[in-house]
Amino acid sequence: MQSYLDRMSKLLLEGNKLRESKPRDEVRTIARALTLTTLKKLDGTRKASLLLFLHESFLIKKGTGNIIDLLGADLRGVEKPINFPESSLRGTNISTDESLTDLAGSNLMGADLSEAMLHSVILNNAKLSNAIFKKAVLSHSSLRGANLREADLEGAYLLSAKFNRADLSEANLNNTQLDKADLSGAKLANAKLSASLSEAILIGAELVNTDLSRASLIKSDLSRAYLFQAKLCKAHLDDANLSNTDLRWADLSEAYLWGANLNNAEINNANLQSANLSEVQLIEANLRAANLSNSRLFRAKLNGAKLNNADLTNADLTLADLSNADLSNAKLDGAILDGAIRDGTIITEEQLKTVASLNDVFIPN
Repeated sequence: MQSYLDRMSKLLLEGNKLRESKPRDEVRTIARALTLTTLKKLDGTRKASLLLFLHESFLIKKGTGNIIDLLGADLRGVEKPINFPESSLRGTNISTDESLTDLAGSNLMGADLSEAMLHSVILNNAKLSNAIFKKAVLSHSSLRGANLREADLEGAYLLSAKFNRADLSEANLNNTQLDKADLSGAKLANAKLSASLSEAILIGAELVNTDLSRASLIKSDLSRAYLFQAKLCKAHLDDANLSNTDLRWADLSEAYLWGANLNNAEINNANLQSANLSEVQLIEANLRAANLSNSRLFRAKLNGAKLNNADLTNADLTLADLSNADLSNAKLDGAILDGAIRDGTIITEEQLKTVASLNDVFIPN
């Protein structure tokens, strides 16, 4: 380690000074080769010391100020916590095959960790706001309680990662792989989440105004999530658990919700135009003034649902269960109610005159 520091001091102070060099200068090539070679030989404690030297010498600043490129550097075994805000750790390998890498409480605010290998790394309660994780591998990692506000995780691999109670407000999660990830209690207000979230856990997550357009949320658990004004246009929510969620004013137009559980959900004033809600459970759900025009509600369970003032123009309610549902003042022009169960339904004869079809039919299970 001392030999490395001596040689780096010479590169910094003598001849073609390292800090004054340009990207393709030989002195930078020498410094990079020396750094990567030395890191391979050090244990975790001394790797952290070497990184601290580079950080305090302003040699690994992110962006155009980066002098020593650590792409491919072996940082396995680095001890917790590491405090290198605004540094460039792009393409480094921090994972270890032998055990979990514990970096809980680290400060990497604004750091560039794009394409870094962070598989099974613990970053609980870490400061990661504005950090860049583009195409980074964070599968099976734990980021519980981490601050990731405005972080850029576009294209990151986050399979089975744990983000419980993490703050991901305004983060970019587009094109990420979040299948089976745990985001329960996470804050995702205004985040971009056009991602793969199949079987993800989002229980109680805050998703106010979050962009989930075209996201894959198949079989995910969003129960008790706060999705006020969320954008779920063309999202895939088949068999998802959305019970007791707040979806007021959300955009679910053309969304796929086949078999989803929306029991007791607050969906008033939401846009569900042309959505596929076949076999969806909407028992006791609040759909007041919701736009369900041209939606498909085949065999949907709407027992006790509040649909007053809802727009069901041209909706397909074939074999839907509307028992004890409130459809007062709902628009039913051109709707199909063939075989629909209407025991105790609040609906007028005038409304029924506007539907396209009201035949008693039998369709086998």
